[in-house]
Amino acid sequence: MKAAYEHPYAMKRHGKEAILARVEEELAVYEKIGATPYMLLKNYLTQWERKNGVYCGPGRGSVNGSMIAYLLHITEMDSMRFDLNFFRFANPNRISLMDIDVDYSEEDREKVKRFLLEDHMGFDSVRSAEIITFNTIAKKGSVRDIGRGLEIPLPEVNKICDAIGDDGSVDERVQNRYAELFEYVDIVSGTIKSIGSHPCGILISDRDIESEIGICTTSGSKYPVTCLNMKELDALNWIKWDVLGLDNVALINETCKLAGIERLTPDNVDLEDMNVWRSIRDDTTAIFQFESGMASNYLRRFMSEETLVKARARNPNFSMIKWLSFANGLLRPASASFRDEVAEGKVYDNGLPELNDFLAQEAGHVCMQETIMKWLVEFCGYSQAESDNVRRAIAKKKGTETLLPEIETRFIAHTSEKYGISKEKCAEVIKPFLQAILDASAYAFSWNHSDAYSCIGYIC
Repeated sequence: MKAAYEHPYAMKRHGKEAILARVEEELAVYEKIGATPYMLLKNYLTQWERKNGVYCGPGRGSVNGSMIAYLLHITEMDSMRFDLNFFRFANPNRISLMDIDVDYSEEDREKVKRFLLEDHMGFDSVRSAEIITFNTIAKKGSVRDIGRGLEIPLPEVNKICDAIGDDGSVDERVQNRYAELFEYVDIVSGTIKSIGSHPCGILISDRDIESEIGICTTSGSKYPVTCLNMKELDALNWIKWDVLGLDNVALINETCKLAGIERLTPDNVDLEDMNVWRSIRDDTTAIFQFESGMASNYLRRFMSEETLVKARARNPNFSMIKWLSFANGLLRPASASFRDEVAEGKVYDNGLPELNDFLAQEAGHVCMQETIMKWLVEFCGYSQAESDNVRRAIAKKKGTETLLPEIETRFIAHTSEKYGISKEKCAEVIKPFLQAILDASAYAFSWNHSDAYSCIGYIC
């Protein structure tokens, strides 16, 4: 608890008892999955960064759900304040270690890479390497290479390539017409043509990397490179970190330095200043995730004064930072069917007051991954770990429909008993939720990601 007592914001915001309960819950999971040394190693890197004037972004990804990570300054996202989901980061039923991705300015990113790959974090026992990538020949590339060898005219090759879908599928008539070409294309496609190193991934271990997984060198890197790729290392539970670069982080850090003010973070800025929000609505330049024309135009509608009045009226806990995070989720494919309705201030009625209250933050819809997880826990009786297992299964994009019968059965049984509603009513109410889960496999976004992105955009 020393980190909690020393943290400049946590204890004042939540109190000793609440923090202690959350820390004990998280620590039990870390110990069960063997992640405590992993978190301590990450904490050591964070301490080195702060001593050397390296400041990263507020947090990227699921790690923002960890209160321990916040107390140790690994992130600047108070997961209790933002109501972020810890079990999306660390599932007690999951064997593989979680990832902690971090955004740096480009200059600081190189400093951190040198510390990890050249200085080995100052430990004689630490080994490190970049992670190999295998560059394969795509279907269209194969067509061009083989077509050249078969002396097919270039304009004809271009037409063949135009007939190839993004997923590599080819019209059967085209295949039949160019049977010889595709005989060789099927052999060549997917073969490795070169190797490189992952632009961000770094392997860290106290084990002998060279003897256990092998290392090599590439012409594009001055550092040793593993002989196994990211997925293979993940399957073997090796520790890997993504050291990412983000210009917005540099913009925040350098601007604060030039202005002679304390570096701005989610903890020391007023996240509900409407003057800032109106400025964001009017011009999304440098607003992370909202710089495209499509996102900018949507945000103007989504943050109109009329829509905001309606949103505040239906949600007593309305927050502008959460509203921007919600917009980020609405821009993803899973929310395409109701995106425009939300921007107009419309709210979906689920036919059950408890569900409407539960989904007040998302205009009555199921938009974000963690909302599905929380719904599974509160309305279907799933455990936190089980809910993350479902989330991971949905993320695989295939086979989501096989999850639905059990979800439906558990919803009807749990909700009818908990809220005293007839099973017939529950069977009717759940239909849109089952569709929402199917839609989520097309890519639903995450509160754990989105809230940090919103803070970056707001501060910029």
